Amino acid sequence: MEKDTKKSQDLVEQDNIQEQEVDSKQEAIEEDNDSKQEPKEGDNDSKEESLEEDSDSNQELEDENSDLNKITEDENQDDLNEEPSSNIDLPVPVTKANNSLATDRHTQLQQEIDTARAIVQKADQEVEEMIANIQKDLNDLEEHKDAKLTPIIKESDRILRALDIEPTLEDSNLQVELKDPKDEPLIIKNLSTGKGSGWIWGLFASILTLIAWYIYGAMNLGLPLIPKQIKDLSFLKPITEKISLFIDQAPNSATGEGIAIITALAVGFIVYSIIRAMRLAKNQHIVEETTRKATQYFQKKEEEKKSLVQIDEQIKTLREFIENSEVLLDEKNAILRRAIFIEKVNMAQELHPKTHKELEILQDILESLDRLSSVPVAEEGKMNEEWLEILQEFKEVINKEIERLYS
Repeated sequence: MEKDTKKSQDLVEQDNIQEQEVDSKQEAIEEDNDSKQEPKEGDNDSKEESLEEDSDSNQELEDENSDLNKITEDENQDDLNEEPSSNIDLPVPVTKANNSLATDRHTQLQQEIDTARAIVQKADQEVEEMIANIQKDLNDLEEHKDAKLTPIIKESDRILRALDIEPTLEDSNLQVELKDPKDEPLIIKNLSTGKGSGWIWGLFASILTLIAWYIYGAMNLGLPLIPKQIKDLSFLKPITEKISLFIDQAPNSATGEGIAIITALAVGFIVYSIIRAMRLAKNQHIVEETTRKATQYFQKKEEEKKSLVQIDEQIKTLREFIENSEVLLDEKNAILRRAIFIEKVNMAQELHPKTHKELEILQDILESLDRLSSVPVAEEGKMNEEWLEILQEFKEVINKEIERLYS
C-alpha cells in the first residue's frame, strides 16, 4: 500500500511539472506574437511614408518631363522657322569613332571607301533621275507641238503664201544637251588587303632563307653546292648537323632542321607583315585621296543639279507660252482668212491697216518661235544664256499682244 501511495504521488508531481512547462511555452509564444505585431505596425507606417515619397518623386519627374517636352517643342519650332542653309550636306564618312563594327584598320578603311562610293552613287542617281524627268518634259513638249502647234503653223504658212510672203519658219526640235560630254564618272574600287602579295613574298623569303642555310652549311663543310647525284635527302644531313652547332655542342640533324625551318618561317612572317603594313599605309593614302575626290564630285553634281532645275523650269515656262502662242496664232489665222476673203487681196500691201497689224503680230510670233529652235537650250548640262534672252523676247511678244487685246 505504501508503495502504491508513493507511486501515485510521483505521478501527480510529474503531471504538475508538465502543466507548468506547457504554461511557460504558451506565455513565450504569446510574447513572440506581441513582438512580431509591433514591428508590423511600424513597417506599415514606413511603407505608407515610402509610398508618399514615391508619389512625390513621380510627380516631380512628370513635371520635369513636361518641361523638357516644352523645351524640345520650342527648339523644333525654331528649327522650322530657320531658313534652309545653302551649304552642301555631305554624308558622314565612317571613322573610328562611329564605327563599332570594324574589326581591324583595313575594315575601317574599306568602310570609308564604301561611304565615298555611296556619296558618288547617290549623286549620280539624283542627277540621272533629274535628267530623265527633264527628258520626259521635253518629249511631252515635242509631242504637244506636233499635235497642236505644228498644224496651226502650217495654216499660217499657207496664209502667208496666199499673201505672197515666203515663210521662214523651220520646224525643228529644241536642242538640249543635258550632260557634259567631258564629264567622266568617278569609279571607286575596293581596297586590296595585301594578303596575297604578302603571302607570296613571305613564301619567297622563306625559300631564300632555306637556300641560305644550305649554302652556309655546304660552304663550311666544303661540299659542292650542286650534288652530282641526288638519290634521297641524305645529302642534307651533314648540312643540318652543321646548322645545329649554333645552339648545340654535338651535331644533331633534327635540331638543325628545326633551326632552318623555324628561321625560314620567322623570316617569311616578317616579310609578310612588312608587306601588309606597307599596303595598309598605301590604303590610308588611297582613302584620303578617294574621300577628297568623292567630296569634290558630290559638290560638282550639286552644281549640275542646280543647272538642271533651272533648265526644267525654263522648259515648263516655254510650254506655257507656247500654249498661249497657239491661241494667238489661231486667232490671227482666222482674222487673215477673213481679210483675204472679204478684202479680196492677194498681197500683204493690199491689206487694211488694222488687218496688216495682225499680220505683223503673226510674223513676230512665228519669228520668235523660229529663234527658240535656232539656239541650244542647254550646252554641256548648263543653261544657255543666249537662249534665255530669246525666251525672254518671246515672252514679251506674247505678253505684249495679250495686253493689247485687253487694253
